[in-house]
Amino acid sequence: MSQVAIPVAENTALLSIHDISPLYEDDVIKLYDVLVDLGINDCTLLLTPFLNMKASNRFEKYPLFSEFIQSLGLEISLYGYSHLTKSGQAAEFHRMPLERMKSRLKLSLSLLKRSFESSIVGIIPPEWVAPRKLVEAAAFAGLKYCCIGNKIIPMGNEAHLETVHCLLSEGDRSLSVSDALIELEVGGPIQLSLHPKDWNDKRVVDLLKDMKNRLGYQFWGYWNYLKSNMQNVS
Repeated sequence: MSQVAIPVAENTALLSIHDISPLYEDDVIKLYDVLVDLGINDCTLLLTPFLNMKASNRFEKYPLFSEFIQSLGLEISLYGYSHLTKSGQAAEFHRMPLERMKSRLKLSLSLLKRSFESSIVGIIPPEWVAPRKLVEAAAFAGLKYCCIGNKIIPMGNEAHLETVHCLLSEGDRSLSVSDALIELEVGGPIQLSLHPKDWNDKRVVDLLKDMKNRLGYQFWGYWNYLKSNMQNVS
């Protein structure tokens, strides 16, 4: 992993929507409309190609939904493969051997390329948790960046970006910002990932409004921020 840490700029939120799959088609559309209404026009779309290992959750069976995602013109990146593990935990890359990681990423990209003409840019593991060797597997798969915890690592670069906190919604109305309140109030750079069902969570919508209007946060997709703020990234 790169050794030079560059902090993400203050009052910056790297925004994503995770768990995007046909299972949440209607919710994804509604959440996107909420973001547009709030004046938030950039985020990363994190797709899970084979959610819960169910054929009904594969994008190739839903061409209209796939076309909708592509039509948004937003970054498309990987969010794991299936989210299934023997332990039942969502952190599916935990304890996975490197060669199996490479195979899993290759299969993930193959599945998505059946439905998307747009390039799959990077990877963020489920729950932002993975061993460091995922970076090597991502580079092998031709992805342009990998995010683990608060570190966003572009491939072939001596530096990586860092945030101070990662807020991850699970779509069950349990998003807690208590651990990040101080960072938010002083404009600390964060990662914020929404679940498709958050369109119907008033607390999440109010948080976005507060960050944008009172705290002065700018919202970026990961790849757009990397390209705009780091050298030798393209």
